[in-house]
This record gives sequence, C-alpha cells and structure tokens, in this order.
Amino acid sequence: MDELWTGDREVLTRIVELFEVSGRALQVAGIVEEFSEGRRDQVVQSIRRLSSHGYLVTVDRGGGLVTRGHRPLVVTGVTERALQTVGAWPSDAALMADRLLELLAEQAESEPEPGKRSKLQSGLKGLRGMTREVLVDVLGSVITKSAGLS
Repeated sequence: MDELWTGDREVLTRIVELFEVSGRALQVAGIVEEFSEGRRDQVVQSIRRLSSHGYLVTVDRGGGLVTRGHRPLVVTGVTERALQTVGAWPSDAALMADRLLELLAEQAESEPEPGKRSKLQSGLKGLRGMTREVLVDVLGSVITKSAGLS
C-alpha cells in the first residue's frame, strides 16, 4: 500500500469492517459518516484512490464501473488485495494449518488399521491442543525456511 496515503489504510480498514458486518454494498455517503466531519472530503478522496488502485470495487449512479475523476457513489466490494492489506485475509500458513487439521481428521476417520488410526487421532489431538496461532507460526516458519527466505 506504499502508493496510497497513510489515511487510506484507516478508511480501507473501516470499509472492510463494514462489509464484514453488512455483507452488502455500501453507499459512500454512509461510509463518510463513519468519520469526523472535518475528514469527510479526505475520506471521499481515499475511496477514490482505493478504488483506482484495486482495493475497492465501486460503481457510479448509472451502474457502470467508476472511471478516474468520477465520484464513486457505491462501494460494491473489497478485493483480495484489500483484505490482505488490512490483515483480514488468511496467510498461506493459516490456510495450511486449517487444511492440515482437516486432512488429519479425514485420515483418522477413514483409517481401517486400529493402531495407525490411534496414532492419527493422537497427532490430531496434539495439534488441536496447540493454539491456532502457534500452529500458524510454526507452519509459517516451515514455509519461510523451505522457500529459503530466512
């Protein structure tokens, strides 16, 4: 988000929060009301920048995509990029942790050999005993090391 102004992050975070609560399109006028009166013009400018930089999906009064210079009237969506920027999109490690737990549970249920099934269930119980945050941190370290990034 280097190309955006500092205040844009606050606006983007609030828009993502509003979308999580409402799950529907947001009128720019309603978004602007979330901020102090003295900042409202800046919020509209932030929404324009966020839209033009691929963080927000906006439409104009006629239903077409907003082009440069037009004031967006409705924010119809937030992009994956926006969710990643504000930390609302799961990391690769978080996705991997969820998938690992899911696969172990499936394997434990379907394993016909009692000894192996017991080991899978014990391993699953141990992983579930960790907080999700710890598991994600461990997997994140594994990803980083295997990619040669550390």
